[in-house]
Amino acid sequence: NPLGNPGSSPVQDSIAIATIGSQQVSDMQGFHNQYPYLAYLFQEEYIDGTPPCCDAEGTMDLEWSTAMSNSFGSLQDTAKVYLYDGATNTDATWTDIYNSMASGNLARVFSTSWDCAEDECDISTVDTQVDIFNEMAGQGWTMVAASGDHGSYADCSTLGVNFPASDPNVVAAGGTTLTLDPGPVY
Repeated sequence: NPLGNPGSSPVQDSIAIATIGSQQVSDMQGFHNQYPYLAYLFQEEYIDGTPPCCDAEGTMDLEWSTAMSNSFGSLQDTAKVYLYDGATNTDATWTDIYNSMASGNLARVFSTSWDCAEDECDISTVDTQVDIFNEMAGQGWTMVAASGDHGSYADCSTLGVNFPASDPNVVAAGGTTLTLDPGPVY
């Protein structure tokens, strides 16, 4: 927030996160208590009704977006993060989330960890969302989406990728697999 706007930041410096469910604010507060030098400034936007609590993935996205875009101090100097919290995990709600981001004019960076394997996505929904992403690209958005955790087999069985990470206007952020017991190390 280079202009030091209290309670806000310019759209070019703000982040929009697309997710389903409301956030567990106590987790964000705990994150901030662990790293008190980080300022955090966020606002939830409910899409298609009041979402159920609590979306752990969206909360984690909020925590790390805050950490990576932070002023290390004053709320007046940090980026604002907008969480677009969908009430249901339906194609219509995802389309409404992306439409709200594009028309709301609150940010110019969007991130989502949610996706669908291209061979399982409804093609008319994909076409509609591609149109929204084209509009966002024209507005100067930077769009980032998870590529998924299954490599080139998004649905775990068929060679294919995840949408929206596969959209040419969207940067695909690589997925990882957490292995808790890697076995013996030689």
